[in-house]
Order: sequence, then structure tokens, then C-alpha cells
Amino acid sequence: MASASVVLLLVALISAICAGSFATPTPTLRIIGGAEAAKDDFPYMVSVRLDTAHVCGGSIVARNYILTAAHCVSKVQTTPVDVSSVTVRVGSKNQYAGGKLLPIEEIFIHKSYGSFLYDVALLKLATNLELGPKVDIIDLASEPDVVLPGNSVVIAGWGRTETSGTNAYKLQHGDAAVISASDCENSIGYGYPSVLCVQNKLGKGACNGDAGGPAVYKNKLVGVGNFVIGACGTKYPDVYARVTYFAEWINSIIKPQ
Repeated sequence: MASASVVLLLVALISAICAGSFATPTPTLRIIGGAEAAKDDFPYMVSVRLDTAHVCGGSIVARNYILTAAHCVSKVQTTPVDVSSVTVRVGSKNQYAGGKLLPIEEIFIHKSYGSFLYDVALLKLATNLELGPKVDIIDLASEPDVVLPGNSVVIAGWGRTETSGTNAYKLQHGDAAVISASDCENSIGYGYPSVLCVQNKLGKGACNGDAGGPAVYKNKLVGVGNFVIGACGTKYPDVYARVTYFAEWINSIIKPQ
């Protein structure tokens, strides 16, 4: 793993990010340098909202479950925010209007969450979704679907479109290239098996408001947005939770025996 000096620098950088956007459920990871999503693209994409304001993205993984990042709905470590304060907007590319605004019944935060690892959570909807062209489930990647270094993934979100700009009101999307665990380790000290690191061109990538959103490969969900290093669109890779690593935990909740 990285040297002590690099680790200390990484912790300082990530702490600074979290103080402003990721440690508390405030607007976090817009796709800068991206493009506006077409009408029926990303039917699995939802806006996760706290006290009516967009804080994160999320993906529909079952008729009554949304997968997002834990820090989006965490009060303190594995203790969730008040469930009555969380809603999701489904079926709309506009984070402010359209589709349906639905309440959450229960929040499941991964039991090992507490740092910048295991940053995944499931939101159970109070009622099952009505599926259609604008609202649909995305399949989880399984081991045969593992995305390899060099493969391109699609990312999406309502986060900032510029490093100093405001959050997007229309859903944005872009492409990013997966890098190896060793390259991620060498770059930011984050070569963990639970992590999927993606590299963008300068001035492009995830930004504040995009956390919890998807990374998709061949129409399967492979990553959940966690955090960026420093400012958005830098030379450093963006960090996603690797879905195949968490598939057993996800399925234990959404598909109980």
C-alpha cells in the first residue's frame, strides 16, 4: 500500500472533501464536461433527496429498493438520518420536477461503513414502483460481468457541471475509463478490492451532487459514486464502490430467503 506520507496526504485531501460535501448529506459528487441525458435514457436513475433537496443520485435495483452511497443518508457512521426526511424522485430527468416524489420506509447502511470504504446503502421504498419506459430496474453486475481496466463505463448525475458552478437540473452523463487497482493505489492510495477507480480527461468527471450515482458497463451496474480527490475534473481518478464486491450484501436485503 502507499507510504505513510502519501496516506496522510490522502486522508487530508479526502477529509477536506468530506467536510464540504461527503461526510454529511449535502450536495456532493454534477458530471462536469458531460452531456444532457435523452428523454428515456437512464430509467433506473433517481434523485435522492434530504428535506426535499437533492443530495445524491441512486439506482433502482429492485421494485422497492434504491442503491446509493452510505454517506448520502448517514447521520453518524452506520446510524441513518431520519427516514421521514428522505425521499426519491423517480421517472424524471429534471431533479426539480416531473416523475414521482416517493417516501422511504427504511434505510440500510452497510454494517462496515464508517470510513471511506463500504460506502453503500439501500433505501427501501414504502411502495413498489410501477415500471415502464421512464422507471425501470438496472441489473447488478455479477462476477462474469467484471469490468476490466481500460473498459469505458457510463456515469450519470445531477451534480455540478463546472467546478465552481451550480448543480444541474437536467440529468447529465459522461464516459470514464476504469483503471487497475495498482494504478489507483499508485495515484491516490486507494487500490482496495471493494473500490472501482475511473479516470476522466481533465475537466471531466463526477462532481458535487453525483455521489451515489451509477457507473454502468454493458447495461449492468458496476459502481456506486463515492468521492473525488480535490477539485472535480482533476488528473486524479474518481472513486466508486465496486458492485460485484457488494452483490452478496445487496441481494441479502433485496432478495431475502
